[in-house]
Amino acid sequence: MFRLLGVRPARDIGVDAAASLAGLPADQARQQLAELTKVQLLTRRPGSRLRTRFGFHDLLRAYAAERAQAVDSPAEIAAALGRLLDHYLHTGNAADLLLGLAAAE
Repeated sequence: MFRLLGVRPARDIGVDAAASLAGLPADQARQQLAELTKVQLLTRRPGSRLRTRFGFHDLLRAYAAERAQAVDSPAEIAAALGRLLDHYLHTGNAADLLLGLAAAE
């Protein structure tokens, strides 16, 4: 999780997006994010309990990205980023459908 978080393009990430990135169930992703926060590799960003976001210090993010490049294959990194983009696509599509339904009422 630490390495993959370093290669994503955003400055912070939510639990569901991190789960998609890592290819894990949300419960496992939440546990890993909590552990990384506990050991001070991630920072919990302000927000509601349901919308908790996590981020890196810039130097830790650079280190995580370096480790990903050294340990994970380009195919593994591409697959993780593909899962993340799929997550954002599906989330955006669901929001569009909800907004369309709200506008129709």
